[in-house]
Amino acid sequence: MTARAKAIELATTYVPPPGDPLVYETGAYAKVGKPLIDRRAKAVTIALPASGHRMAKYMGDQGCVTVPLGARAPRFKSLRVKSRLPRPERVPWPMGDAPVDAPRPPV
Repeated sequence: MTARAKAIELATTYVPPPGDPLVYETGAYAKVGKPLIDRRAKAVTIALPASGHRMAKYMGDQGCVTVPLGARAPRFKSLRVKSRLPRPERVPWPMGDAPVDAPRPPV
């Protein structure tokens, strides 16, 4: 596995993104500081020690989205996504919720 990873590794030097690494860390993991939960707005905000806040907002079918720095909302409108999947109660488990009629082979 290591040999395969080395074979596809890019021959470039890693350059971190500009700015405060804490901003990216909180945006990606939201584990720094105490989260403030606004259930009405469906948003979670975390204050950063020296540079404002980070916010994630629930956007319906798009799920939770990290809001750009300093903004109060994402820069797009949420769209309704119509699923083409069959109803889960009609699909056998584990891909759906329907019971499996035949016994499953041992793992």
